[in-house]
Amino acid sequence: MLSESIFTNICNRLDQYDLIKPDFVARKLANIGVNRFGQLAHWLWQLPYGRNVVRSDYISVIDDKHGTCSTKHGLFKFLAEQNNLGIKLMRCTFEMNTSIDKRLAPFLAGLDIGSFLECHCYLKLEGERFDISLAHVEPMPFKLKILSENEISLSELGEDKVLFHKQAMREWLKSIERD
Repeated sequence: MLSESIFTNICNRLDQYDLIKPDFVARKLANIGVNRFGQLAHWLWQLPYGRNVVRSDYISVIDDKHGTCSTKHGLFKFLAEQNNLGIKLMRCTFEMNTSIDKRLAPFLAGLDIGSFLECHCYLKLEGERFDISLAHVEPMPFKLKILSENEISLSELGEDKVLFHKQAMREWLKSIERD
């Protein structure tokens, strides 16, 4: 698990990079005191988790003041690309269970299952996984057992991620039926 000090370290490393491009997004962020990438990471991490009206509209996170793993990391990746910062946007599948989020216990008990397949987006900085999705969880809950992982483009957020998750879920259900 990425500790708070490692998160702070990553934010400090990212703070050497100014948010400059594109102008319209950088201005919106500057108006709320976000001028550097480390500040952006911390600001996104503190935003509440919530689905945006258009799943692929990562810029809407700024006005909506909430986002999902896709939209929060999509906004970060978009700005990183615009400012020539080498950040990778990643997608993985993993088995979600109560060791990751204890709040799932009643849900999983009601279904009489120990886990379910989840699809998640996050970032990689210099080979290190970096997740800013949920403020109630440390900035990187990678005590996950990752089943699949791949780098994706911004165009693969939204509906593409939903389709990927549905296909992965079908394959996962087949695999657990065989067990």
